[in-house]
Amino acid sequence: MLSRRHIRIKVFQSLYAYFQEDNPDSVAVEKQLNKSIDRIYELYMYELRLLYELKLAAEHFIDLALNKKLPTHSDLDPNRRFVDNQVLKIFFEDDGFIAACEKYNVSWSEERHFTRSLYQELKNSDLFKAYMDKPNTSFSEDKAFLREVYEVFIVHNEDLYNLYEEKNLYWADDLDAAQMMVDKTFKKLKLADLRSPALVKLFKDADDETFASKLFRYTLKTSAETQNRIATKAQNWEMDRIAAIDVILMKMAVAEFIHFETIPLKVSMNEYIELSKGYSTPKSSLFINGILDRILNNLKEEGKIKKIGRGLLET
Repeated sequence: MLSRRHIRIKVFQSLYAYFQEDNPDSVAVEKQLNKSIDRIYELYMYELRLLYELKLAAEHFIDLALNKKLPTHSDLDPNRRFVDNQVLKIFFEDDGFIAACEKYNVSWSEERHFTRSLYQELKNSDLFKAYMDKPNTSFSEDKAFLREVYEVFIVHNEDLYNLYEEKNLYWADDLDAAQMMVDKTFKKLKLADLRSPALVKLFKDADDETFASKLFRYTLKTSAETQNRIATKAQNWEMDRIAAIDVILMKMAVAEFIHFETIPLKVSMNEYIELSKGYSTPKSSLFINGILDRILNNLKEEGKIKKIGRGLLET
């Protein structure tokens, strides 16, 4: 499931696009925001489906060997340990997983060259050979093997990264989130209940599901007022000299301060400082920290900060 930080990143990207337009349409941008978040689940399905595609590639090469004019003994009696892997046979052929792939139209059919090449790389590895040479394997061993295959051959695969970029420019930023979801899926997989519930949900709860839209709307609602506050606090700085990214991040932070009663002030402050380190200039985190601290003090004095729960007002 997505973390709040990743949801904030998606909102930030949408707000950046919004403020770059001459005549922005907030409804259209918010709709695109929600679509881009939903497509992270599609990416998650692509990551999982790729493991099953390796099984299909293995079956393809087994069939080719069987149909040789002069097949060898090993061609006629192939080692099927990988294609008979319990996780591949049960979880990845479950109706729930298949339905999820169909919903998002997830298919590697146009990238067969890539999936078969990846399988050949896997087949030639010591990891694969050691697994195939075992006299037998348990469900736990089958799962552990697949998990290691995923980590070694998929997680940092540059060719795969490039394929994803062709499908969706934002997936470069979303890949970490999708891969965390795959990791959680492996942790949930158990032989006793190896069915679709092992799939991870996109959101932890209803609050997370609405968080993006609320943050987007509240940031726009308080945008002009926050802009004035920033201009007042940023002494010796003209607004057009402040990085646009810094301004957007501060606007988001102020919206959280005021409108999200259950999020501690310290959490909001730290989140946007950390985002600035990844998306803005080297000195932005210190600048944002200083300006937000001053704005927050004024908001408290004005009685605009109302938090529910002990400790939520602390920064």
